[in-house]
Amino acid sequence: MWTAGYDSAGVSAATKLRNLKPGEPLTTVTMFAVPGSANVYVFVPGVGLVPDVPVVEGGSDVPSVQSLGLSGKVTFPDPWPLRTYTQSYVDGVSVSGQGADQTVTLASDVLFDTDKFDLTAGAAQVVAEAGTAIKGAASGGEVRVVGHTDDVSSAEYNMELSVKRAQTVATALAADLGGSFAIVSEGKGKTQPAVPGTSAEARAANRRVEIRFTAERRVGFDSSVVPAAEVPVSSGHESVEYLKRHYWGEGDITVQASVVRVVRRDGYLVGTINVSLVKDNDAGSVDFWGMMEWFGDVSKPRNLSDLEKFHGSWPVYLLTDAGKVYAAQYSVGAGKSEAVWFLAESQSTTEPNMPVGRVYTFDVVWPDLGADTISVEAAEHFRIVDIPVEDG
Repeated sequence: MWTAGYDSAGVSAATKLRNLKPGEPLTTVTMFAVPGSANVYVFVPGVGLVPDVPVVEGGSDVPSVQSLGLSGKVTFPDPWPLRTYTQSYVDGVSVSGQGADQTVTLASDVLFDTDKFDLTAGAAQVVAEAGTAIKGAASGGEVRVVGHTDDVSSAEYNMELSVKRAQTVATALAADLGGSFAIVSEGKGKTQPAVPGTSAEARAANRRVEIRFTAERRVGFDSSVVPAAEVPVSSGHESVEYLKRHYWGEGDITVQASVVRVVRRDGYLVGTINVSLVKDNDAGSVDFWGMMEWFGDVSKPRNLSDLEKFHGSWPVYLLTDAGKVYAAQYSVGAGKSEAVWFLAESQSTTEPNMPVGRVYTFDVVWPDLGADTISVEAAEHFRIVDIPVEDG
């Protein structure tokens, strides 16, 4: 993901899409580093993903830095690598990765009691779920189990605790994986926190056991593994109606959603989703997606940007036998300023008095799992199964 450059004052090298009116063209300018390819994809706010945009040599008509009102030289960040993120149907298990390198993260709080390294009674299912995720993505190879702690207590104590916890998980995992995997373990103590900060949420995210491996084949789909739907369900391109809880007003709002198409492009799936109000909204502004994961395991420990927390369509995920596969993600910044973003439409739809029947379109980019049909779900809202995948 190539993000816009910025000037010496930290201002983004881009003009704003403002005052857009029907029938009147509007030009916006954004400065990026040269990507080194003949064509690129461009994510345009309010428009979605535009594929196959040609990269051409510029001439005198290309705006200058000064014409954009920028100060000094424009700095271009390196491209941010795209990553995958899957949340298991079992609490406390997630899988993330870049390319073939995958990491299963197990929350220590569901594996161990405080300051202990013996597995709790319910931890066997969590470790077994991790083994299922590994076997679903790889047929063999090295599996490295790494223990991590939070920043409470001394460095020496935390290092010893992380080593013992990693060894405990490695022993349990070996029984599930069998002889085709070589399993090694190590501890990192508090030296490699997953997220910055000392809040209760940050420390909970940092208390973890990571299982790293190289994926050799794609995740499949077994409908018998997916939990039964607790939300309205439709099929294919049929629309589905759901109730959206209103967090700033009174009552619920009836919303209609449909997946218009899913297109396979360059190792990813581009899903286009239409959403609209079915009846009058007396409660003021509407947010189709926001808040549904605000208090959930996905957003809390992962430094999502504020825009993603409230307005992103990223909570629409694929249903697979490995869990909920979210939109491709990338992290911008480093340290305390690092924020997670998704390849998903994240414009605000909280305009007051939103009209009934107006269609809002969202694009979401998921990893391509190789299936001819997919099923998607928006947490707490709806599920749509057997959606055909087209070749782009």
